[in-house]
Amino acid sequence: MRDNRERLAWSALLVAFALFLALLVGIPLGIFQWIQRATIDPLIVLQVMKGTAQVEQPGDPRQLVSAGHAPVNIKPGAVIINDAEAETLLIVSSPSGEYPLGTVQIYPHTELEISLAKSPRYEQSRGSHRIEIVVATGRIRLGLARDVARNTDIRCRTTHAHFLFWGAGSYSLDVDDQQSQVTVREGKVTIVTHADQLELDEKHRAVVGEDGLLTGPLPPERNLVANGSFHQPIEQDWQIRTDATDSSQSAGQVEITTIGGKEAVRLVRSGTGHAETGIHQILNQSLNGYQSLTLHLSARLDYQSLGVCGALGSECPLMVRIDYKDTAGSTRQWVQGFYYWVDPAVSNPTLCETCPPPRQEHEQQGQGIQFFYDSPNLIELLAQDGQSPLSVDEITLYASGHSYDVQVSEIELLVGE
Repeated sequence: MRDNRERLAWSALLVAFALFLALLVGIPLGIFQWIQRATIDPLIVLQVMKGTAQVEQPGDPRQLVSAGHAPVNIKPGAVIINDAEAETLLIVSSPSGEYPLGTVQIYPHTELEISLAKSPRYEQSRGSHRIEIVVATGRIRLGLARDVARNTDIRCRTTHAHFLFWGAGSYSLDVDDQQSQVTVREGKVTIVTHADQLELDEKHRAVVGEDGLLTGPLPPERNLVANGSFHQPIEQDWQIRTDATDSSQSAGQVEITTIGGKEAVRLVRSGTGHAETGIHQILNQSLNGYQSLTLHLSARLDYQSLGVCGALGSECPLMVRIDYKDTAGSTRQWVQGFYYWVDPAVSNPTLCETCPPPRQEHEQQGQGIQFFYDSPNLIELLAQDGQSPLSVDEITLYASGHSYDVQVSEIELLVGE
């Protein structure tokens, strides 16, 4: 009887000790696992640049958001639909908004869903930010930020394939019923279909057909502009040009800063009288054999002192000028301006009256809001009197007026066959 009691006592003691060890190891391990796996939604904000977008969020009624509307916070599961006129921008940041993770430029005729959006809840977590976008149709352009505190895992899914984007860079994705096409301007993407897989490096593109056939790597559109994302020292590929009518006044400053987690060139001046502050690059590129020439720009207008673009429409806070030769050998210029402020007391023109034809209407954007611009095909647009562009001589990016403060994070001049 005594042996049974001793055996029972020892059994109870061993069980208690085992439970103690289990708790000693299990509680910290459980806490560690919770810290590693707990998530919170990142901050996703939608800005409408042009037109009206349709936003459908879980649990909310359908919302129509027009240009000029306050930014809209986007929840996981939201569907964004751009009509033929709408252009929108998604800005993805850490949950606290402390640092940006990237941007998604959404073009007209595009429908997509933010199917997943998760960030680690705790700083001690080793997990990544995870974003998944389902693109039903249309075109998007991804910009992934540099120097973020942790990895950002962004995936896009279409009816044709899955796309995993690696690291900081710039990517575009075009989707229609027949195919999905991805272009890597900077970075790397892994493409997965039901039967194949491909890792695509920068300056390449690939196409996935409706049958799942993966074609690539293929050459992308060629970018004529060097260092258009300003990752390298600006003097390496650009020349700085500053000029003020009054030599006693500042001609402005050109400096490198960041916008949306990406490098950007800032053109800033505070003064009176006319001045121009900018950069230009010699291109000397023939357009023989090319069918398209388009300008891509991503920028932000923070301040301007003149309404619209001044009395003659030639002093926009941000302007792009392309010098080119036509097939008759004549040297010509094409100018596109951007502004945000209209002075109600002054009726200033919305195009450059001193610029040669064809004159483009200046584009009005929102103040302090990152925007993107894609020109029409300039080879077709610039054909005058039967004289098409033969070569591109140089490109100039500048601010003009009295006082201004603008930033440009991307400028590309793309040619396609």
